[in-house]
Amino acid sequence: MIENHKINSGEILFFLKEIKKNLQLLPKIFSYPIVLLKKSSIDKTEGNFVKPFPKVKNPIITKEIVTDRKYVQGVADPFIVRDKGRYHMFFEVIGGKSPTTGQVADEIGHAYSDNLFHWTYTQIVLSKEQHSHRSAYPHVFKVDGIWYMVPDIAGEVVLYQAKNFPLEWELVGTLLSHETFHVDTNIFQMGDVWYLTTTGGQLGNNGVSLYYNTSGDWKNNQWNLHPVGLLIPNDEVEGGKRGAGNPSVYEDYVLLPIQITPTATGQYGEYTKLYKLTNLSTSTAEVTDLGKLIGAQKDGKWNHRAMHHCSHAEYEDRKIYVVDGVGYFNSFSIGLFIDK
Repeated sequence: MIENHKINSGEILFFLKEIKKNLQLLPKIFSYPIVLLKKSSIDKTEGNFVKPFPKVKNPIITKEIVTDRKYVQGVADPFIVRDKGRYHMFFEVIGGKSPTTGQVADEIGHAYSDNLFHWTYTQIVLSKEQHSHRSAYPHVFKVDGIWYMVPDIAGEVVLYQAKNFPLEWELVGTLLSHETFHVDTNIFQMGDVWYLTTTGGQLGNNGVSLYYNTSGDWKNNQWNLHPVGLLIPNDEVEGGKRGAGNPSVYEDYVLLPIQITPTATGQYGEYTKLYKLTNLSTSTAEVTDLGKLIGAQKDGKWNHRAMHHCSHAEYEDRKIYVVDGVGYFNSFSIGLFIDK
């Protein structure tokens, strides 16, 4: 359900141009490309916002980049990491059809870049054919020199380890099991304790819940529901709260991007907010809402309807961010952003 608004003459001209351009490109209607954001002070100042990077023509990644699947509906949930001077992006490839098996599924694709402006696609790295499940939200991170991935398989929370980074991944085991699904899971360490945030599972689809592990080996299934339970619950105004990218962990606080579906519009993942966790321990957690990080622009362009994901990697003395967005015709596209 999309919020009603009055259409001005500019929107009408844009609408007519887009109809002409898209009549024979209907598969684009539900595509999810990815956006790269550049942010220098988001980890220090509350309520930061970003603007388009002036020297880059958006978009930078679209579904057309995927070459080993047919009829791809889009790309979404991007995660960016840096390894040996090269940036790697892992993202959900939505609804692609395997040319060998004919299966249609959400899977994880990979692309790399040496300059952040031009990206080269490699292949599907987590496929339904090989791993027997659909995959989204590929939370990729490095621990003690080893790359790991926690994908959203709409079921258990499972852990993969890179056998040959970035293209080959093997299953390590199950972290969380429950009769209901888990989605958009993040894992991070603070001090000697490992924490996990997820939506679904034991507490249902009611917001973002928190777990912890003090066993000494975070790769096992010894995860306990934190006493706070729902860390960031849904409410009457904002629902659909789920992970929206990797956490930023500091000495005494953690920043969590969370996607929001406002009840007023019902637009899935219309915007992404930033939450700050302080006083975090196995028995305590305090949450501060820092406000909207980025969201729908309502301007008829690539990010008109929603922006529901924001993940980061280190870049010189700052961070870069990748974000997905949905446009006027429900198609996602990719761009570069910078501080206002």
